[in-house]
Amino acid sequence: MHPWTRDEVVLALDLYLANGGRTPPTSDERILRLSRVLRAMPGNQAASNDPRFRNPNGVSLKLRNLHAVATGGGMANGSRVDLQVWRELGASPAAARAEAQRILEGIPGTVENRAQMRSTGFAEGSPVLEAHYRRERSPELRSNFITARRAEGPLACEICSLAAIPQHAALSEGRFEVHHIVPLGSGERRETTLADLALLCANCHRLIHRAMQMEQRWLSIAEARNYLRQRALA
Repeated sequence: MHPWTRDEVVLALDLYLANGGRTPPTSDERILRLSRVLRAMPGNQAASNDPRFRNPNGVSLKLRNLHAVATGGGMANGSRVDLQVWRELGASPAAARAEAQRILEGIPGTVENRAQMRSTGFAEGSPVLEAHYRRERSPELRSNFITARRAEGPLACEICSLAAIPQHAALSEGRFEVHHIVPLGSGERRETTLADLALLCANCHRLIHRAMQMEQRWLSIAEARNYLRQRALA
């Protein structure tokens, strides 16, 4: 038994909404493609040795479960995760597509990953960037990270060195955002630690994601710093 994860349900919901709330036939190329993507997701490699794991029949069933949740005609058929994802994204196909895009970018080696990266950027204010900020950006994690950084010295952006304003410490924290050093969708699923994070000003946080979209790859902090300085952006 392999319960569906939130990311898997988001990808299924994106297909469901893109198809107008209908479930395509099991033989539909979109169902087959999603099956391949789900089997290639980080953390699913071992389970994918079983040909039944996330096969087209299972994908089709999940879309029918989402339909039951969406219509309220069979809520018991949907899982707790189905219901949570529906409540979060079901009313907005654009938000579901943006979150699905973010997930696809973290699946290495898939055609969908490369094609989707070319078609959607991380422009300031875009749904993709907003979804990125929401993902694993808990207030508790941010608070703990900033507290740990304050213990090391004054706060400053790790790319442009923009510093906090000493006489307005609480207010100047608004300058900073927490950035994951590794892609959120890459590698095995595990709890985020402070070592996974970097402190960036809001401007550099947006610029690093725009640069990654342009370069079609994840950039380290050092790479991003050099990239932006070469272009006189930081």
